[in-house]
Amino acid sequence: MSTTDPQSLEYVVTFGRIGRHGGGTPDGPRPPAPAPLVRIYGGERLARDIATYARRFLGSPSFEVVLDGEAGNGAIYAGFRTAGTFTIDTRPRGSVEG
Repeated sequence: MSTTDPQSLEYVVTFGRIGRHGGGTPDGPRPPAPAPLVRIYGGERLARDIATYARRFLGSPSFEVVLDGEAGNGAIYAGFRTAGTFTIDTRPRGSVEG
């Protein structure tokens, strides 16, 4: 993560997959991964937003979001399985990438 003023950054969460139907292609065609989330805050609040967003893609009502801000990635765990993966990038607040 950057040492820039946190108020001038936004966090972009890009999902590799979420659940059984939320992207990835291990055994054939699947829908694309869910759209990225863009938020202006990190930490625990960002983890809660990821959990809220991921809930619609998961069959299990019980899961945990783990994010590593230093490494810039994270995972969603349901039971003893990985139910999703994502990366976290920062960019200047208000910028648009195409």
